[in-house]
Amino acid sequence: MKQKNKGLWTIKSFVIMLVVTFIAVPVFIEGALQHVFQSLFKNELYAGTATGFVMAAVFLSALYWLMVQAGDRKIGFHSFSKCHWPLILFWLLVLILGSVAIVVLMEWFGMTYENKKTASLQHDLSLFSFILAFVSAAVISPFYEEIIYRVFFIRG
Repeated sequence: MKQKNKGLWTIKSFVIMLVVTFIAVPVFIEGALQHVFQSLFKNELYAGTATGFVMAAVFLSALYWLMVQAGDRKIGFHSFSKCHWPLILFWLLVLILGSVAIVVLMEWFGMTYENKKTASLQHDLSLFSFILAFVSAAVISPFYEEIIYRVFFIRG
């Protein structure tokens, strides 16, 4: 007889993630640590990237700790079947084109896509700055966001 998966969500784990997400990260990382990085690097892009990296480490550590506490040891990577790759590439293209269309619509309605990191990147446009911004926005953030959504919300 198969045992039913109870999931990762318990009241305790839910409260812990809420405290980490809405209290610890905004107060300690986005508040205090952001200022430390700003004074250390003297650059918004570098400070923002370092802050994002610390946030990713905190979120992943909290999730990993909760998963180990829940006894769920199925942590790792799984490859896609070859038959799924055409569909994955199709939807990747659709999402990229949709993102570009949203930015165009935002500008058309007078909204902006810029933030402090964008202004800092435009001010110091070097290959290193571009690679750092790209890795931060296209690798680090999606990696931990995907883990949070897949592991904790969908399976939980």
